[in-house]
Amino acid sequence: MAAALGVYGGCFDPFHRSHAAIAAAAPRQLPIERLLVAPTARPWQRQAHASLADRRAICAAALADIDGAELIDDPVEPGADSTTAQLLEALRAEHGRPLIFIVGGDAFAGIASWRRWEEALALASWAVIPRAGDEAWRPAIADLEARTVADPALLAAESGRIWRWDLRPPPLAASSIRARIAAGAPGWEEDLPPTAAALAAGAYGGGPATIESQAMRSSP
Repeated sequence: MAAALGVYGGCFDPFHRSHAAIAAAAPRQLPIERLLVAPTARPWQRQAHASLADRRAICAAALADIDGAELIDDPVEPGADSTTAQLLEALRAEHGRPLIFIVGGDAFAGIASWRRWEEALALASWAVIPRAGDEAWRPAIADLEARTVADPALLAAESGRIWRWDLRPPPLAASSIRARIAAGAPGWEEDLPPTAAALAAGAYGGGPATIESQAMRSSP
């Protein structure tokens, strides 16, 4: 069997130290060959506060120091909203490998509200990271218990399996980081990987021009 690939998708608005901790741990603790990180191009459940170009640039800077992780494109069709099912379909078609999708417990709890969620659930296995002491990550789907495994090695054997990953990344909130950057509050840089802080300052109103604004100024 071909080695599995990890997939970590999200708005990453911005990509902070909690995201970085998950990305660094995934190749060591999950049965994957490498981790593919996909910033959502057109999120439909929330509005991104920075452009895709800026969010990708921040991710790229943060991932530069993380072994086994690489940045990829969200294969969203022009004019369409991004969905996890579409991302997983594209990756299965491109790589022909088992996929393990990493998701936070808060997001997974609401999976039944996602577009094409049943297809997404069937296209990959799932490593779910709940908050400490939180059992609310368990969505109300009929076969949850049958899908749940105790050994993460089983995630690569068959799609649709679910494993509770009791990783404890720093408890950070992107909304709080954005607000502190915009307000110029001291110390927000500590919540981002050092390689990404300067780019985040520009993207969220606390520093020099963003990647997107620089491109606009240089265009004819």
